[in-house]
Amino acid sequence: MRERDIFIEALNVQSAERAAVLEQACQGDEVLRSRVAQLLAEHERQESFILDVPPAGLDITLDHPQLSESPGKNVGPYKLLQQIGEGGMGVVFMAEQSEPIQRMVALKIIKPGMDTRKVIARFDAERQALAMMDHPNIAKVLDAGTTDSGLPYFVMELVKGVPITQYCDEKHLPLRARLGLLVPVCQAVQHAHQKGLIHRDIKPSNVLVAEYDDHAVPKVIDFGVAKAVAHKLTDQTMFTEFGQVIGTLEYMSPEQAKFNQLDIDTRSDIYSLGVLLYELLTGSTPFGRDRLNAGAFDEMLRVIREEEPPKPSTRLSTTDQLPGIAASRGLEPGKVSGLVRGELDWIVMKALEKDRNRRYETASAFAADVVRYLQNEPVLACPPSATYQFRKFALRNKAVLFALSVVLATLTLLVIGLAVSNQLILAERNEKVVALAEKEKALALVTAEGERAEENFLRASIAIREVLTKAAMGLDEWSALPMPLRKRFSEEAVSFYQSLAQEDSVNSNRRYEAAVGYRSIGSLHVTAGELQEAEEYFRRSIAVLAEIVQNHPTVPQYRHQLAWSHLLLSRMLASHAERREEAMAEAHRARHLYEGLLSASGAPRVAVALSARRAADDSTDKVFNIERLAICHADLAMLASNEDQLLEADKWYNQALDTWAMQPEGTPMTVGLRWTLAHARRVYAFSLQRAGHLDEAEVPLADALGVFRELMSENPEKVDNWTFTADTHRKIAELRLLRGHYELAARSLGQCIEIHEQCSAKFPNYLVNKGDHAASLNELAWILANSPVLPQRDPAQAILLAQSAVAIEPEGGGNYRTLGLAQYRAGKWQLAIESLEQSMKLLHGGDGFDWFILSMANQKLGNMSEARKWYDQAVNWTEKNRPKDIELRRMRTETEDLLAITLKTPLTNGRKG
Repeated sequence: MRERDIFIEALNVQSAERAAVLEQACQGDEVLRSRVAQLLAEHERQESFILDVPPAGLDITLDHPQLSESPGKNVGPYKLLQQIGEGGMGVVFMAEQSEPIQRMVALKIIKPGMDTRKVIARFDAERQALAMMDHPNIAKVLDAGTTDSGLPYFVMELVKGVPITQYCDEKHLPLRARLGLLVPVCQAVQHAHQKGLIHRDIKPSNVLVAEYDDHAVPKVIDFGVAKAVAHKLTDQTMFTEFGQVIGTLEYMSPEQAKFNQLDIDTRSDIYSLGVLLYELLTGSTPFGRDRLNAGAFDEMLRVIREEEPPKPSTRLSTTDQLPGIAASRGLEPGKVSGLVRGELDWIVMKALEKDRNRRYETASAFAADVVRYLQNEPVLACPPSATYQFRKFALRNKAVLFALSVVLATLTLLVIGLAVSNQLILAERNEKVVALAEKEKALALVTAEGERAEENFLRASIAIREVLTKAAMGLDEWSALPMPLRKRFSEEAVSFYQSLAQEDSVNSNRRYEAAVGYRSIGSLHVTAGELQEAEEYFRRSIAVLAEIVQNHPTVPQYRHQLAWSHLLLSRMLASHAERREEAMAEAHRARHLYEGLLSASGAPRVAVALSARRAADDSTDKVFNIERLAICHADLAMLASNEDQLLEADKWYNQALDTWAMQPEGTPMTVGLRWTLAHARRVYAFSLQRAGHLDEAEVPLADALGVFRELMSENPEKVDNWTFTADTHRKIAELRLLRGHYELAARSLGQCIEIHEQCSAKFPNYLVNKGDHAASLNELAWILANSPVLPQRDPAQAILLAQSAVAIEPEGGGNYRTLGLAQYRAGKWQLAIESLEQSMKLLHGGDGFDWFILSMANQKLGNMSEARKWYDQAVNWTEKNRPKDIELRRMRTETEDLLAITLKTPLTNGRKG
């Protein structure tokens, strides 16, 4: 083998393996081996990385000689006219070719001072890479050579264009037109991949858009850092060795963001295409240069490798640049996020997956999903599963998980240590008792030492209760924990509380700690929707506390905690319609306890142990008991409203206000009471709505919304403030729909959806009620597809929203029904039929809505017998089940007009088109 061949072969293996390669290749020729070893050593001293723009924080100064080639000079048959660009290793000129033909070209010359063997190899690879390209959306290579000063150059077609993002913004292209430009870019990259080349630096400045005959044509340029993946490009086969980072930071894939790029493949370009799409949609890259420049270079690379970018719709809904972004896309600011939400989010985030195995396999697959979106067909991309998200959380938060395990281990050891300390203290006490002659002194010492031991033990117990409860409930610093891990901590907490309660059945303070812990675990199960388990732990708490209260009737803290456990059990039972009578009984038990506490609040306090003294919620003063009694009254108002007992609900609501009025004048209402009263007004509004008092119902709903919005603004870190604000917007929308105010209803639903998405972005590990989110998307889609006010209809947007609802809740038949209606309105009749068939499958055969829409879709396709069959089925069902439903009547009228059917039974209230 020749020296050069051995050198190249050695470069293609790890450093530790090179000695064996040299031994075998040189076959005892020590002179040859020495020369190759010198080449390898020289190679190791070359520059360590190449970046399009040096990152902030790197103190690098390039002091290259002045380029001898300049405008006005000739390079071969080309006259340089002006410099039009400069990359990491080359300078680009616009030049005029004089022979054999006359034309304008782009000529790229390697930078002086960059002409090391490695860079020349890469530059030579660029020339040959471009020579292999034959695609209308890749700039063609025309010629190559060497300047008089010995610098390599190549000549390519001159693309008189601008970066794709700049072109789209200057032309105010809508989102669909931007997607249309991206498709040929993907196809061009796919062509390069089929030729065995990876671009590795896809970015707007390397995707230029020029107009030919008033038609925008994107061109991919600059394969200067392309990597040969299938064959040798030149005699100096280009390689990527340890220590190089090649590409542009904002567009770099996670596998590129390493000092070892030996494992790059075509999916790296898929990631960069995803970044390009992200920027076309939102006006910014997932990680902007400001974000990346916030740390040192290795921190920049870590961000790219590990941090999850926000979804495009989330970025749009949170940026303060939204008006300008919307204007450059020819849209109103309120519509941009909605258009991107759903399928475009999924497409982008699939391309941006950190795990390349979850990205699109090919650039053509990426393009195909974009085309599906443009043709209103279901896309292949979908949100990641909960299991996958948890696995990613665990990988990203190893430090958090380790810290949790350390905390638990430390606290467990603390309890063990204090228990041992307890025994030692007691042993020491006994020795001193024997030594003391006077009985009274001995008794005093016993008491003091026993209290010290008990206090130490209780301190440890409280510490464990606080840590385990916060971790289980996802409070404070534990808010990032996903539900599976929170449940793990709840199991640990239960074991601890059980041992605490059973260790000393006589010690009320320890049993008290266990009872409070059981209640916290019950609350966790309520959050997770596990109501049977929640009831079990609430009743455990009540049983232990009731026994303690019976044994210590003069300690108010115990009665207070018992009352609160009764009230939380009442709230849990109230979620079961058939158990509201039990819920009412539990609420009254809590009320009686609080009334007793309030009447006795002036009595002297009884000294209690440390745990009762230290618990933050153990106050027994008058203000506190007034608040809790008012909360009881508000809960009773909600229970009465749920049973449509409007007079009883009014009584208890007013009683809550009267109770609070017992406070000293000017006392601000507590957050807990404000929240409970607002919730009571919501439930009261629902009761009014069921009773048909639609106009009156919106007033208490608006009052409740005002309070929830205030609470969300005051404490944005509490997730319930977000979810209840969103849900109240949705309830107002439902009420407005019933009143026929479609435009106002759509506005409320839009606000609901926006808050849901902001909440999901702010609390990524919180299990937001996906059913509510899907329902909001579905209801807004229905309005946009079926509003009786025709100018308010927007079938295309309705399709997007309905598809999002389907993706979130694929088992919801109503979501497919709305999708079918939207597709029918958009003229996608066959797709509408397919969606409606899925709706009927999930809804056990469907109902009049499905069948009227099916009738109209079949009529549009010319299937008249099918159309008549579905119409007859819909009419029979409607007249039997919902003859007065306004929307069904409108849909029936529309179907009859389309089918030219004369009504056998005229509509009693006339037709509404």
